[in-house]
Amino acid sequence: MRNGPPDALGITDPADLLHREDVLVDDESAVIPHEHHAQLYDGIEGMVVVGARDEAGRLLLQVSREELFAALPHATVAPGENWTQRARDAVAETAGVVVRVDGVRRVKRRRYRRPDDETATEGYQVFVDATPVGEQTPAPPAEVVAEWTVGWHDEVPVPTTDENEETVADIRAFLD
Repeated sequence: MRNGPPDALGITDPADLLHREDVLVDDESAVIPHEHHAQLYDGIEGMVVVGARDEAGRLLLQVSREELFAALPHATVAPGENWTQRARDAVAETAGVVVRVDGVRRVKRRRYRRPDDETATEGYQVFVDATPVGEQTPAPPAEVVAEWTVGWHDEVPVPTTDENEETVADIRAFLD
């Protein structure tokens, strides 16, 4: 993890968030066998997940055109990258919306391993609140539109399944 000055969110190392009183913590100690997540978190500081809400309180979501899946804008954060900027980038790249990042809401820490390897990779998801700068209609890039619809929602637009249960819970945490 990097050792520099904190960015606008106060993050230099996502592990430090585990001890902040103003941040909800979800710290799973069990090691989860999951090939994709073990590869994803290997070599990055973590993932920033953005709960962007408009003036009406609706949440910005991307919804798969083919699967029963919805997601909050998110991006990986490489060592040395600015968490606040990566949160802004996630929303701009997903929806074409410019946001102000308001603060850290929650952090999840997970440990993943490949099914054929006992070495664990630690992964952090940092959930942040954000607000659009002015009134904006999502205008996602063409490569996003091909697979996703992007818009403001006041409820979860997909039913909960075994495959999306954790993601739906993350969305509901911003809507409640």
